[in-house]
Amino acid sequence: MVILHEINIAALTGKAGDFVYKNYNGKKVICQKPSSYRINYGSAAVEERNKFSVTAHLSKAISSLQYLKLIWNSIKKPRNSIHHTICKYNYKES
Repeated sequence: MVILHEINIAALTGKAGDFVYKNYNGKKVICQKPSSYRINYGSAAVEERNKFSVTAHLSKAISSLQYLKLIWNSIKKPRNSIHHTICKYNYKES
């Protein structure tokens, strides 16, 4: 996925084809995606992925309710999304 910020080609972030566009130490970087990688199926890794999945689903449910979204919007930091804030606070607790 490529995300365009204000239709500025220099602000590309995300994946497009075999390339990854990102900001690294304040510089625009284009990297080639790795040809392969190994997924860790250890019990701790699987537990962390499941924990993250539950937290992401909770965040989506909270964000879908307008009044709860307004409450979370009041405590979020300016550069963070509501989804990020909900995940940050609830991931620690789960």
